[in-house]
Amino acid sequence: RGAAGGGRFVLTRPSLRCPARGPYYSLNDAREPDWPQGLRRWVHDARRGLTPSRTKFSSRYVCALVADVHRTLLRGGWAGNPRPHLRLLYEAAPLAHVAEVAAAASGGLRGGGG
Repeated sequence: RGAAGGGRFVLTRPSLRCPARGPYYSLNDAREPDWPQGLRRWVHDARRGLTPSRTKFSSRYVCALVADVHRTLLRGGWAGNPRPHLRLLYEAAPLAHVAEVAAAASGGLRGGGG
């Protein structure tokens, strides 16, 4: 055991609300040469506050999809991966679990595939 919750769910943020917008984007800037031109243009403009929201975005990238999405859910903004893959064990499965549990806890998961 040794886990903070002793194997139980521990509520750390009552009444959590995900911000509709936020000042961060989570994207691997080192892969910029591989990005589609439209994404390059948007990031260029977003860093300068030239998007419709006029928000000056800054990069927050950990290179761990679940951690990047978690931060985005708490602080707003967006997390992305323009490459056409997700690693099942380290990205897709944990992220699907987090989304499913969060939806169920909020009453948003109804089952039945949709």
